[in-house]
Amino acid sequence: MISDGFKSYRCLTKHILSGDIQLSKTSGKLIVTDPRGTTPPALTDTRTSINVRQGASAE
Repeated sequence: MISDGFKSYRCLTKHILSGDIQLSKTSGKLIVTDPRGTTPPALTDTRTSINVRQGASAE
């Protein structure tokens, strides 16, 4: 639906030991538009969790 378009999303992380929760400083933007052809939308990346060592980059 177009009403779902132009939403911003942020990452939320929870420390397993301390339970501390942090919200990412920057956000990603999802833009939903009307279809332009007959090909249905497809997800290109579907990671539900990523493990990263302290000080390392998550990609």
